[in-house]
Order: sequence, then C-alpha cells, then structure tokens
Amino acid sequence: MTYAVEGYLDEQSSNRIYPIIQELQANQIPIDLDAKPHITLGIYDQIPVESFQDSLQVFCQTSACCPVHFASIGIFPTPEIVLFFAPVVTALLLAFHERFHKALQMWLPQLIPYYKPAYWVPHSTLGLGLSPQELQQALSLIIPKWEPFHATIDQIGLIQFPPNAQISQYPLQQR
Repeated sequence: MTYAVEGYLDEQSSNRIYPIIQELQANQIPIDLDAKPHITLGIYDQIPVESFQDSLQVFCQTSACCPVHFASIGIFPTPEIVLFFAPVVTALLLAFHERFHKALQMWLPQLIPYYKPAYWVPHSTLGLGLSPQELQQALSLIIPKWEPFHATIDQIGLIQFPPNAQISQYPLQQR
C-alpha cells in the first residue's frame, strides 16, 4: 500500500483551484481524481497506519498553519508529465516540511526520496500523467486566467492511493 500525507489548502484557495481542475477534466486532461487542493509533504510505502496517525495527529496539534504564495505554474518533465501550481519556496515552508519529517522521522526509511527535505519540490498538482499534447492544451486553458495567489495549509490529511481514499484529516493550529 502507498500512502500520502497532504497539506490541504484553505477553503478560499481551494475554491479558486477547483474550477481550474474542473475545466481541465472537462477537456479530457488527466487530473488527480478525488484529490483536494494540497501540497504533498510525503509519500510512504508500507506504514503502520494507526501509529503513523498518532504521530501525525500530535504534529498537527503542535503545529501552526503554514502560509504559502503560489507565484508560478510548473511541470515535472518525467515520462508521465505533471502540471502544477508552484509556491514560492520560503524559509517558513521549508521549516514546516522539516518539522513534519522530524515529527515522523521513525518512518523516514519508507519515505519516497523525492519528499525528503533536501530533495522536496513543493507543488500543488493540477494534471497528472499528461502527454505533451495534453500539457500544451492544459497550459492554453490555464495561462490566460493565471494570477498569483496566497493560500494557507490549514489541515493535514493521510490518504491511501491509488485510488485516493481519505484515511484521516487533522486541523493545524490557528495562531
């Protein structure tokens, strides 16, 4: 089983992103189905879910919401192209990610390397598994409407995938 820990974006930001995702889907652009707007903090193989959730809940009870500013659109040019909104990589965002991994360090061996603190590229996925033609089409839909925006990671969720299935969700602290 594969699990992801997702930093969910606040409702106002999510409501800004959902219409874009819906437009991509309406135009047959592959999207991450059933995913809430988020920044993935880590993807893990084979974790003991109950004890992992306990540590995740403690992290959320002791961590403040994290502000992010999405300033650009990016791609991962892998064989399965990924299109995403890219946040500005601030010291605050990196520290949030680092604290998350310190709190869950017991499971670092199961963490997929892309999500380790020294390698992490924060992003909010829009399209997943795109062909070059789908990428071009998606960009032609998004770019004319693009404006940078502020968001807040205000909840953390644990999902199992594929397909996406929510296991738990915890609020971060308002400070």
